[in-house]
Amino acid sequence: MKTMTFVLVTLMAALASVGFNCINDSFQVAVNLPIVQEYPINPGPAGAYGGSAVVKLKDIIDQSYLDHMKNVRSYDIRVSTIGQYSGNVSGSVTIDGNTLLTYSGAWNQFNTPQSVLGTSGLVSSNSVGVQALLTKLNQFTTNQNVTVAVTGAGTIAGTTVPAGLVLRIEILSQVDAEISS
Repeated sequence: MKTMTFVLVTLMAALASVGFNCINDSFQVAVNLPIVQEYPINPGPAGAYGGSAVVKLKDIIDQSYLDHMKNVRSYDIRVSTIGQYSGNVSGSVTIDGNTLLTYSGAWNQFNTPQSVLGTSGLVSSNSVGVQALLTKLNQFTTNQNVTVAVTGAGTIAGTTVPAGLVLRIEILSQVDAEISS
C-alpha cells in the first residue's frame, strides 16, 4: 500500500511540474455540413424530373460554429431513391452550373444509397464539378454568405410512375471549428 501511495504522489508531483495547460488550449471539432436535396417525381407517365435550389451554407450549420471555422472537406456524395418502382432512373447533378455527378440504373438499385466512392458503377463524379464544390466549401471558411446552386435533372423510364417517389442527393461535408476553452 505504501508503494502505491508513493507512486501516486510521485505521479501527481510530476504532472504538476510539467506545466500542462491543455485546459486553456483550443481544440478542433468536426461539424457536419450536409447539403441534401430531394426531387419529388410526379406520378403518372414516365418522363423528366428536376429542380434547383440555392443553398446558404450558413443555414445548415449550427450558428455557434460560424466564427470558428478553419477547414472544410467533402467526404462523400450519394444518390438514393425513396419508394418502389420497377423502372430506371438516370440524371445528373450540377453545382453552380458545373456537372458534379451523373447516375443511371434501376430505380430500386438506388434504394440503397449509391456513393461516388463505391464500386457499383451507378454513380460517376466529374472532376470539374468536384473542384467547383470544393472551391465553394473553402470559400465558406472566410465568407459566411456563400451559397451553392444545386440542380438535379433526369428521366424516369418504365411503367406508370406511382405517387411518393423521391430522388435524394446528399453532399456530405464537414467543417473544422476551432473552439477555445
